[in-house]
Order: sequence, then C-alpha cells, then structure tokens
Amino acid sequence: MEAEIGSVKSHIKSNAEKRGGGQFTAQPLTAPAANGADNSDWLRLPKPKQRLWGMSRTTWCELCESGAVKSIVIRKRHAARGIRLVFKPSAEAYLKSLMAGDAKENVS
Repeated sequence: MEAEIGSVKSHIKSNAEKRGGGQFTAQPLTAPAANGADNSDWLRLPKPKQRLWGMSRTTWCELCESGAVKSIVIRKRHAARGIRLVFKPSAEAYLKSLMAGDAKENVS
C-alpha cells in the first residue's frame, strides 16, 4: 500500500515538473474590475436591485431609451434579450449637464 502511495506521489510530482513547476500552488489570478474600472469606454448595466454610480438599472434604462445617454445592445440574431452597454463619456456628460443645471438654478 505504501509503495502505491509513493508511486502516485512521484507520478504527480513528475507531472507537475513537466508543466513548469514542482510546487502545487497556482499563481494569483487578476480579474478585471466590474463596471468600467478597467478604463473602458463602455459600462454594463447593473443587475436588478443593484446600482451603478448611485442609479438603479431602471433609471439607466429610462435614460437610454429617452436618448439622454447613448447605449447599445449586444445580442445574438433573433434573440429577445441581450447585454446593454452604456457609453461612459455620454453618461458623464449627462451627469455634468445636471450639475450645470443645478448651478444655474442656485445662482438666480
């Protein structure tokens, strides 16, 4: 029994060395951050009950449908559902316009 265990361990060790390392630990993986932290020009809408920049998914959908914010939908041909992406510079411009409007109201 111990001989079998020893041969299994040596087999595992030799396979690990062939793959490029004798250790069993993996290198840490880095995953891109969600919702634009990777400096992309596009933001994915938040999941239901979640928020993006303090606004709900419903609010984002309303802004996209009204044309206040530019967005696209990526979907397969003939699919009813897809992924809506918001153009980040457009969303930033919309929010800045709201700030400018508030500033004008406070001055008068």
